[in-house]
Amino acid sequence: MTKLQYYGILLIVILTIIVLGVWWEFWAEDLVVPWFIEDYTPESDDEHWEYVLSIAAFNAIALLIPALIGSRLITRQQMLTDELQQMAETDYLTGLYNRSKLTERLTVEIARHQRFNRELSVVLIDVDYFKQTNDTMGHYAGDRLLKSISARIVDTIRSVDVPGRWGGEEFLVICPETDLQGATQLAEKLRQSIGGAPFGELGSKTVSCGVAAVNTDTKLVTLMNRADKALYTAKHAGRNQVAVAPD
Repeated sequence: MTKLQYYGILLIVILTIIVLGVWWEFWAEDLVVPWFIEDYTPESDDEHWEYVLSIAAFNAIALLIPALIGSRLITRQQMLTDELQQMAETDYLTGLYNRSKLTERLTVEIARHQRFNRELSVVLIDVDYFKQTNDTMGHYAGDRLLKSISARIVDTIRSVDVPGRWGGEEFLVICPETDLQGATQLAEKLRQSIGGAPFGELGSKTVSCGVAAVNTDTKLVTLMNRADKALYTAKHAGRNQVAVAPD
């Protein structure tokens, strides 16, 4: 329940009380009370309105504290919901989308491609010799490296691109409205940006990139398999380079 819905319910309660008060004071009272009180004297309109307004004011004041408490509870619930959603969608280390959320976004983009024939490409990024960093400097150093590289990726890509951690030392950038050439240029830009960045005591690091664009076969698994094969080609050709999957 949102705050707007909650306040709407409280408003309906108050309006209901007012309507019932008006109904009783201006119609039902004069019909019902004489059955029980023989010398009943009908009240004036001013007295009726005074009673209705006093009851409405009393109930509004009485609902003020529950309204404040309910508002705080709703705010807290929304914060917890947002936190849970963020935990479900993001990678705990880098803060980027996780593989599940990337798959969801890529599925949406493929559907847009199928319906509107829009360009769509992906860039799969792998950190070169990452295992050596973990083995020689420890896993905490490896974690710091992944966080730093993820920051470089975010700073390099366009606002429309969707970055995320695909798994381990692999990152994925979804490139909507981008053909194979444009994605290849972006991959090269990422390679140079990361390769030219200082990573403190970790020294310089490089990445390999595999690029693929949607073609006649627009299945997600096919697109990612082609990007993975391109990445495999880049790795086995000496690393620190970009390889492109053929259409």
